[in-house]
Amino acid sequence: MWAKSGRELFYLNGDQMLMAVPVRTTPGFSAGNPVKVFETRYAVPQNERTYDVSADGQRFLMIKNAAAVTETANATPPSMVVVINWSEELKQRVAVK
Repeated sequence: MWAKSGRELFYLNGDQMLMAVPVRTTPGFSAGNPVKVFETRYAVPQNERTYDVSADGQRFLMIKNAAAVTETANATPPSMVVVINWSEELKQRVAVK
Protein backbone atom coordinates (compact mmCIF):
# COMPACT_ATOMS: atom_id res chain seq x y z
CA MET A 1 0.00 0.00 0.00
CA TRP A 2 1.32 3.42 -0.92
CA ALA A 3 1.77 6.04 1.80
CA LYS A 4 -0.27 9.15 1.07
CA SER A 5 3.00 11.03 0.56
CA GLY A 6 3.91 8.71 -2.32
CA ARG A 7 7.39 8.25 -0.86
CA GLU A 8 6.85 4.97 1.00
CA LEU A 9 5.29 1.55 0.46
CA PHE A 10 3.88 -0.62 3.27
CA TYR A 11 3.34 -4.36 3.07
CA LEU A 12 2.88 -7.43 5.28
CA ASN A 13 5.62 -10.00 4.79
CA GLY A 14 5.28 -13.75 5.32
CA ASP A 15 6.59 -13.51 8.90
CA GLN A 16 3.71 -11.27 10.08
CA MET A 17 5.84 -8.13 9.97
CA LEU A 18 4.55 -4.81 8.69
CA MET A 19 7.33 -3.49 6.51
CA ALA A 20 8.03 -0.04 5.05
CA VAL A 21 10.15 0.65 1.98
CA PRO A 22 11.19 4.17 0.97
CA VAL A 23 10.67 4.78 -2.74
CA ARG A 24 11.46 7.42 -5.32
CA THR A 25 9.57 7.74 -8.57
CA THR A 26 11.65 10.40 -10.31
CA PRO A 27 13.65 10.37 -12.47
CA GLY A 28 12.82 6.62 -12.42
CA PHE A 29 11.45 4.20 -9.86
CA SER A 30 13.85 3.10 -7.14
CA ALA A 31 13.23 1.39 -3.81
CA GLY A 32 15.32 1.53 -0.65
CA ASN A 33 15.86 -1.18 1.93
CA PRO A 34 12.77 -2.58 3.71
CA VAL A 35 12.47 -1.66 7.40
CA LYS A 36 10.33 -3.48 9.97
CA VAL A 37 7.64 -1.16 11.32
CA PHE A 38 6.24 -3.69 13.82
CA GLU A 39 5.32 -7.34 14.24
CA THR A 40 1.65 -7.95 13.64
CA ARG A 41 -0.96 -10.34 14.94
CA TYR A 42 -3.47 -9.12 12.45
CA ALA A 43 -5.41 -10.69 9.62
CA VAL A 44 -3.28 -11.55 6.62
CA PRO A 45 -4.90 -10.30 3.43
CA GLN A 46 -6.20 -12.90 1.01
CA ASN A 47 -7.94 -11.06 -1.81
CA GLU A 48 -8.80 -7.87 0.03
CA ARG A 49 -6.90 -5.25 1.96
CA THR A 50 -7.08 -5.69 5.75
CA TYR A 51 -5.23 -2.54 6.79
CA ASP A 52 -4.87 1.14 5.95
CA VAL A 53 -2.40 3.88 6.80
CA SER A 54 -3.20 7.39 8.00
CA ALA A 55 -2.48 10.42 5.82
CA ASP A 56 0.63 11.25 7.87
CA GLY A 57 1.92 7.65 7.61
CA GLN A 58 2.23 7.35 11.39
CA ARG A 59 -0.87 5.28 12.31
CA PHE A 60 -2.42 2.12 10.97
CA LEU A 61 -5.93 0.73 11.04
CA MET A 62 -5.83 -3.06 10.93
CA ILE A 63 -8.24 -5.98 11.23
CA LYS A 64 -7.16 -8.27 14.05
CA ASN A 65 -6.85 -11.98 13.53
CA ALA A 66 -9.49 -13.65 15.74
CA ALA A 67 -7.03 -16.37 16.81
CA ALA A 68 -4.50 -13.76 17.96
CA VAL A 69 -7.15 -12.09 20.14
CA THR A 70 -8.06 -15.32 21.93
CA GLU A 71 -4.37 -16.16 22.49
CA THR A 72 -3.87 -12.97 24.49
CA ALA A 73 -5.42 -13.16 27.94
CA ASN A 74 -5.43 -9.39 28.48
CA ALA A 75 -6.70 -8.54 25.00
CA THR A 76 -9.35 -5.88 24.71
CA PRO A 77 -12.55 -7.48 23.45
CA PRO A 78 -13.56 -6.43 19.96
CA SER A 79 -15.73 -3.33 19.97
CA MET A 80 -16.94 -0.53 17.75
CA VAL A 81 -18.20 2.95 18.54
CA VAL A 82 -20.96 4.19 16.26
CA VAL A 83 -21.92 7.86 16.42
CA ILE A 84 -25.36 8.66 15.03
CA ASN A 85 -25.78 12.15 13.53
CA TRP A 86 -22.08 12.86 14.00
CA SER A 87 -22.32 16.04 11.92
CA GLU A 88 -24.79 17.51 14.42
CA GLU A 89 -22.52 16.57 17.32
CA LEU A 90 -19.62 18.16 15.48
CA LYS A 91 -21.59 21.41 15.02
CA GLN A 92 -22.28 21.49 18.76
CA ARG A 93 -18.63 20.94 19.66
CA VAL A 94 -16.99 23.21 17.09
CA ALA A 95 -17.88 26.87 16.84
CA VAL A 96 -18.78 27.89 13.31
CA LYS A 97 -17.40 31.27 12.24
